[in-house]
Amino acid sequence: MSTAREQLAAALRAALPARWNVIELGREPDSITRPTVVLYRSTFKPSAEAPKAQLDTTFSVWVLIAPDGRDNDLDDRADTVTGAIDDIPWAAWTEATRGAHRGVYPGYEITVTANFEKVQEA
Repeated sequence: MSTAREQLAAALRAALPARWNVIELGREPDSITRPTVVLYRSTFKPSAEAPKAQLDTTFSVWVLIAPDGRDNDLDDRADTVTGAIDDIPWAAWTEATRGAHRGVYPGYEITVTANFEKVQEA
């Protein structure tokens, strides 16, 4: 069984062009030479509809460019990622905020919400 983060990463890899780099947190980019997305689970809580069986999960999805990248490229990449998220039926984005990931890479942090079944370890 894959984690919620792995499921979102797989859905983004399938929805974005093949040249895009989708990184799950735990591995950071050394440099950015192609369109890059870094994602991690930021919050989760029991779902109001099924608190024993489901989790409402929030992810931070960063769309990044190199420090010397162009603003127009960043805006276009953010539009591409939000469009890809719109195509994932079980996920929704609520906000995109301009910032610098790890204080280094200019980007947009996109807040994504999704609902998942709780996974019980055997």
